Formats: sequence, structure tokens, C-alpha cells
Amino acid sequence: MNNTINKIDKLLEVKGISKTFPGVNALSKVGFDLNSGEIHAIIGENGAGKSTLMKILGGVEIEDEGEIYLNGKRVILNSSYESRKYGISVVYQELSLFPNMTVAENIYPARQPVNKFNLINHRLLEEKSKELLNLLDVNISTRKLVGDLLAGEKQQIEIAKAISMDSKVLILDEPTSSLSMNEIKKLFNLLLKLKSNKVGIIYISHHLNEIFEICDRVTILRDGKKIITKDIGETNEKELATLMLGREVSEYSEGVSKSALRDKVILELKNFSKKNNFKNINFKLYKGEILGFFGLIGSGRTELARALFGIDPFDNGEIFLNDKPIKLDDPGKAIKQSIGFVTDDRKNIGLFLSMSIKDNIVAPSLYKYTNRIGLINDSKIKATAEEYIKKLKISTPSADRDVIYLSGGNQQKVLMGQWFSTNSNILIVDEPTRGIDVGTKAEIHNLLEVLANSGVSIILISSEIPEILKISDRIAVMHKGNLINIFDNDKSDPKNMEKLLIFNASGLDSKL
Repeated sequence: MNNTINKIDKLLEVKGISKTFPGVNALSKVGFDLNSGEIHAIIGENGAGKSTLMKILGGVEIEDEGEIYLNGKRVILNSSYESRKYGISVVYQELSLFPNMTVAENIYPARQPVNKFNLINHRLLEEKSKELLNLLDVNISTRKLVGDLLAGEKQQIEIAKAISMDSKVLILDEPTSSLSMNEIKKLFNLLLKLKSNKVGIIYISHHLNEIFEICDRVTILRDGKKIITKDIGETNEKELATLMLGREVSEYSEGVSKSALRDKVILELKNFSKKNNFKNINFKLYKGEILGFFGLIGSGRTELARALFGIDPFDNGEIFLNDKPIKLDDPGKAIKQSIGFVTDDRKNIGLFLSMSIKDNIVAPSLYKYTNRIGLINDSKIKATAEEYIKKLKISTPSADRDVIYLSGGNQQKVLMGQWFSTNSNILIVDEPTRGIDVGTKAEIHNLLEVLANSGVSIILISSEIPEILKISDRIAVMHKGNLINIFDNDKSDPKNMEKLLIFNASGLDSKL
């Protein structure tokens, strides 16, 4: 893809931006520029300062020092309203939609068209929203409540909302984290269209392959400081990863040598069904196995996991644990049966954002930290929290820091630590490395393999084919609520495996 900018036209300049939070120097004299019609990547490890920088440009945070220029004129962005007024739109990693409002109302919040009586013109609102979604090639009803949408669909609506503002600068923070391969292609086509219309786009992603496909330049942050800005044609993935981390690292490590799969079936589902979500699901999970689940958005993977863990009810079917039928109709029962669940929705159901890291890490297993008369052993809690802060390299000055003040990637690490610390016999992990940098991704993969080698049975749900292929022993593929097939993972032929997964997930003939 030719990403050459025909005419250099500096749109945005950031000079010497610094920002300090209690105990954390988030940014130190960071500067970069963005041209009209350019897609500029900002990359770095979790905690490198990317999200803080974007919040400053979005008017959510105020810099301690530094200057911001738009079209050569200095601007003061002291609120999100001011940022939008100057033509800057941000799609944050943590989405900001209203679940009890419709898709159309979320696309144009506080900007709905009105009639001569200053009342909302719902007909025109619907028309404008449908027109925009058609432009994005998004097939979602504008009258549907956002709370009823899947994670990927919500992300599409957030992007539509940002684009609806006719912005000069569009900032996207991990925009593909919940999108299918087909939806990513649609997004990239749209970004190229916006680029041709001289929109400047700042693109934040941990997926280095995306940066080489869509971006013109890349700026690297590490520990709150700018390391370098490079033209994308003058670098490669290995160099960027090394510059990000300050050391050489492979995106996917060699992993841990796995012991042979045991014959013992620890979990079995028979004719597991939920209307409009999944039907007649049958599979066995073996002790010490990593069973990967792959499928496109809407395939029913996450809905199956939620029902299995007792978050949502299911209509029919049976669950067997160690050959004995069990009833799981709420998460508490699942936890007591030594089943853990890392959700893909950390913000709404995964974490207690206003509570500390240590309280979050022990939340599912708090009973283990009380004595016979019910008093909590705070020193034991702190020791466990510090163990997982170190193990997962969570960037924080203290285990007492509230989770809401962490970057999205570090919040994801806390969520992982929360369930790793339960020592569950069965662990369901839904998109475990979403928003995680390449170094930590490899570490989490290794940790999952170590858990499996110790006898933990893992159900891994992921939209990333390399992740599924790297650590799964078998792979189940779903399409439109059906379990299409379960394959042994032939790691000696990853290209053929990838083709098998894509064909089955798309509902095509799997015979190659």
C-alpha cells in the first residue's frame, strides 16, 4: 500500500508536553506533529504515556507544561468541548456510549437535529444515522439499544460518532480491538478515504502489522518520553518492538514445552443452547488442555462463555464437571466449582474501577483472605497483589492505587491477575491480550501455558489467529451460534491451520 503524503501540510504540533500524576511521571517533554492527510501511529508499552497524551489532546486531562498548535496557531484544550470545537475527535479504548439510548441517539448525542419547536426530529436523526452507517458499511439497526450490542458493534458505533463530527483530527485508541477481520478491512478503507480528504489521523495500536498496513509515520513512547519518529518505510516490526521495549523481544516467544494431554475429561457440555445466541453445543475439555475458540463477531463465542460461567441463563443442555452433572446459574456457583472467567468487558463487568489494585486482584476469592471469625487479613491480600503486580509487570506506584487511574493495558493486566490468583481448575479467558503490548502478550501466553502444564484446563476465546494458533492444543470454530468443527492444532503447518479457521468461521466449505 502506498502511504506517501503528496503535500506536507502540518496540521497539529505538540511541543514539550509533560504531565505528572501522584507517584507517576506520565509524560516528560513529549513532542510530535501530524500532517493533513496523514495517518500517524503512536506506539509504546502499556504505561508509556499514549493514553495520557490522547486525553490531553481530547481535553480530558490538562498538561502541566507544553504547547499545542493547530494549523500553526496555539490552542488551549481545557475541556472535551474545547477539543471538539477545534475539530479534534477521540475514540478512546474505553468506550463512552449510553447503553439505554438507541444507536442513532449515541451517534449524535446532544447534537440531534431539531424541528422548529426545538424538539428532536427523530425522522431526520434516523436518516442521518443510517446514511453514516451505510458509509461505514455497518449493518446495525439505528433503533437498537446500545446496551444490547456486542462489544465489536459498540466500537463501530463509537467510531461512527467520532466521524459524524466532521473532524480535522481523528484519534483512534486501539480501534480494532473488538473488530473482526472483515470489519478491520472496512475500517481501513474508511481511514484511507478520510486521509484522501485531508483528515489527520492519530492511530494507536499494539498490532504492529496494522501500523505497517495503514500508517505513514510512527512515533514511539517509552516511560513517558518520546524515543523517535520514523517513516514507516524506513523501519520494520522487530526494530519497533525493540525501540518500544528498550530490549530485543520476539512478538511471540517460544513458549513452554507442554506435557502430553491427559485423557481425563474435566468439563463436558451436551446440547448447550440459548435462543438467538448458540445452539446444540457439544464439546469436552481435558485436564491441562488449552481449548481455543475462534469465530467472527456474532458467532456466539462470548455468549457461550457467559452462559457457561452463569452470568446469563441458557435454555437447554447439560454441564458435566468430572463426569457429574452440575447446575451453574450464577457466577458464585461457578467460582465455588473452581471455574474462573476473564471477561472481554473489563470496564463494565470485569473490574471495580473505583477500588484499588489489591482489592480487585483478590475480589473473586476474598473468602480465602478471612480468618475463622470473618476478619480480613490485609497483609495477605497485599502480598498476593504485589506478587501479581510483579508477575504481570503492572505499572503502578502502589498496590493501593485505584484501577481507574491505570492505562487500559494495565487495567487488563489487573483483570488477568484477578483470575490467575484464584487458582481455578478451569479458566475461561475471553480476549486476554486485548490492549496488551507485545512484550506482555508473550508473557501472558507463557503464563497460560504454565497454568495448563500444572493441570489447569483453559478455554481461550480470541479474535487473533496468531494467538489461537500459538498456544491452543485444539481449536473450536463457531459460526452464527453453531460449533462448526474442532481441530487438533497442527503447529507444524500454521498456514493451513489459518486457512481452515477462516473458512470455517466464515461458514464456507472446510475442504481445502
